Amino acid sequence: MLDRENGLRTGRLLTHLAIMEIPGENHLSFCTDSGFNVAPNLDQKKQILRNALEAISALGYDHVNAACIAANEKVDPHVQSTVDAAGLVKAWENGEFNDLPCTCTVEGPMAIDVVASQKYAEHKGIKSKIAGKVDLTLVPNIECGNVHCKTLVHYCHAQMAGLVLGAMVPIVLVSRSDPPESKFLSMALACIISGGMK
Repeated sequence: MLDRENGLRTGRLLTHLAIMEIPGENHLSFCTDSGFNVAPNLDQKKQILRNALEAISALGYDHVNAACIAANEKVDPHVQSTVDAAGLVKAWENGEFNDLPCTCTVEGPMAIDVVASQKYAEHKGIKSKIAGKVDLTLVPNIECGNVHCKTLVHYCHAQMAGLVLGAMVPIVLVSRSDPPESKFLSMALACIISGGMK
């Protein structure tokens, strides 16, 4: 399927998108890249974000609030995740994602408590338009994404679907421990996204 000569590759970076339904939340939560790229650089993160935004748009979203995750909100040259987050925000401000079917707001670096709640943003003195209303979290590396998603699944009882994006069609990719429902949801979402991208 991913053979470089005869498979489904397009030349674009292949990336993973997790789609989660979390009990108590009234919207879907998306996370990228939690399962494919180990330690992406800034250019790769731009492609990861682009792939995710295209897929979410295909699900019917006109606007996506995206948060670039880091340990805190201050840009620190010694913490690459904060530097890359600032770079992604700059790319958004410069219009690098304006050609996509949906509009977006990109903020970061942003800690997970601010992602979850406007109250925590205000408590920390963070001015954010999307705190508590984040659709998509872009994680700095695969470890962060893997822990984030599996914590939501195993401790918060979230239902999760997983897809690889950037190929000719979305490809189902879930954890080996995921239940049959997760695999079914992944296949269903792959069909919807594939249809929405045409």
